[in-house]
Amino acid sequence: VCLGMLTKNVSYCIIQSPDVLSRITIYSCIKNIAIETKNITLCDTMDYEEAEWKCKTALAENISICDQAEGPWKDFCKVEYIKNNLI
Repeated sequence: VCLGMLTKNVSYCIIQSPDVLSRITIYSCIKNIAIETKNITLCDTMDYEEAEWKCKTALAENISICDQAEGPWKDFCKVEYIKNNLI
C-alpha cells in the first residue's frame, strides 16, 4: 500500500525516479486516491496521457468526458470508459 493511499495525499505518490516501474506505481497511486476521494482533477496531475485517461474514465459519470480528449486519445478514452462500465 503506498503512503499516498493511507494519507489520501497525492504528494506522497510522487517520487523522483526515471524507473518505468516507479512511474507506473505513481500513476496507480494517484488513480487510487482519485477514485477513493472521487476527485477526477487528480488525474490531471499525471504526465502520461494513457494513465491520465484511464484515471478519468474510471471516475467519469458518462462518456462525454472523452470530448475533452484530443486526437487518438478520444477513441482510447471511449474504449476505456466502455471497459470500465461493462460490469
